[in-house]
Amino acid sequence: MELLEDPYTEIFLALEKHANILNHLVIDLGYNYDDHNNYNIFGYRHDYSFLQYTLLKLHNLKTLTVLSPTFSDNNGFEERLKTVAYCDLETLEMDEMNIHLATCIIKNSRYLRKFIIDKFCVNYDKSNANDESLNLIRTIYENCYLVELLSIPIFPLSENHLIEFEKLLKKCQNLRSLYFISMYLDENEGKELEYGEYLSNVLIRSAPINLREIGIPDEITFSLKILETFFEKWRGRPAISIHFISFLNYE
Repeated sequence: MELLEDPYTEIFLALEKHANILNHLVIDLGYNYDDHNNYNIFGYRHDYSFLQYTLLKLHNLKTLTVLSPTFSDNNGFEERLKTVAYCDLETLEMDEMNIHLATCIIKNSRYLRKFIIDKFCVNYDKSNANDESLNLIRTIYENCYLVELLSIPIFPLSENHLIEFEKLLKKCQNLRSLYFISMYLDENEGKELEYGEYLSNVLIRSAPINLREIGIPDEITFSLKILETFFEKWRGRPAISIHFISFLNYE
């Protein structure tokens, strides 16, 4: 690798020529950011921001896995992304992605089976997180009702979010794994136990029969009493695994 001035640009430009026949793309760039916010690949400074524009041309993708933060906040890119339809997309997996951009990608993805974002971001400031997370939840149950593996950002305990999330559970009957991703919203601070109680109740009431796995971040806390009640009411259903990110998730 040390002999290559730029190990990736030529490869990605070549991919554009095969946009009509390329179905699966998995990208794992060994990177960190330098002082100029360029990708520093294996110790070499290169600007790979053009990669997101290459992906706009790969409209026949069934699998898109990017283990590098490729999608940046860029109004020009966002406007072009709104015109692209990844109709055949089955897997979208990202290290990091803006909630709004993720929503744009999956809005026409009726065959989506796996939607995993390890870190959700929002445009400009966290005040947008509420509207963007609400729109994401709605887009998932309206367009991606075949989804089996799903991650969603922590949303506020607002009436609109609670209604939309329950609709998601009822419509996405193939859902097997559900992971909540930390957003650290100020309005949720101090409501961790309330969140746990709500989630316990809504899962008992509306969880799809296929649900087998739930991932719980720090912002959701269960009392031992809530957990005991949950498992008692879950009795008779297929076994479910609850993965706590922290030992602080229960008290």
